[in-house]
Amino acid sequence: MIRINLLPQAERAKKPTTVRGGIFVILGAVALVAVMALLWLNLKMQISDLNQQIEQAQAELVKYQAIEKEVAKYRADKRNLEEKLASIDRLKAGQVGPVHMLDEVSQLLPQGVWLTSLNNSASRLTLQGFAFSNFTIADFMTQLTKAPSGRFTDVDLTYSEQTKIGKVPIEKFEVTCSIKL
Repeated sequence: MIRINLLPQAERAKKPTTVRGGIFVILGAVALVAVMALLWLNLKMQISDLNQQIEQAQAELVKYQAIEKEVAKYRADKRNLEEKLASIDRLKAGQVGPVHMLDEVSQLLPQGVWLTSLNNSASRLTLQGFAFSNFTIADFMTQLTKAPSGRFTDVDLTYSEQTKIGKVPIEKFEVTCSIKL
């Protein structure tokens, strides 16, 4: 059957246009693709920038690793030098004690007593020598005990024996004592 619409043009029902709806769908799809392309380019640029920053950081890391090796070497050299300086200080401190001790022993020797051997091990001092009599040995031991520095304690006579040098009778002795350096 044929249909004829006799209504005036203004009152006639309009056919829906599918072309207009299709254009919006196409324009929307094109816009979506354009936005996705822009986001992809933005991400690609960010990746490129980050890769460049990583390369710069790795180059700086290599440079700083070389500097770190130099710093470690300087620290090791410094530690070695400090150990050497500490050893020198200990040796200097050790030099002063024996010098003062020898000076004091020589000042405390009474006339008629001479030493042939002086041995200092740890905190013990062993003195060997000769004297004209046992009284001078006793005097020497007393002077060691009463030394102004108080450096000599526990003074003991290890042995005393009579010998002759030439035709002169003398006493050979050994005295031990504790010492504070």
